[in-house]
Amino acid sequence: MPPRAWEYTYSTTLIREIIEERMYPMTMEGLETAMRELAKK
Repeated sequence: MPPRAWEYTYSTTLIREIIEERMYPMTMEGLETAMRELAKK
């Protein structure tokens, strides 16, 4: 599901709330961004 559609499904909205908006698309760019965020912690 593309990130622009994340706000339209109830389950995705719940997951975003639980993980505090830290969702990244499963693309090379999304994975790179996620890895940079993990490296900060």
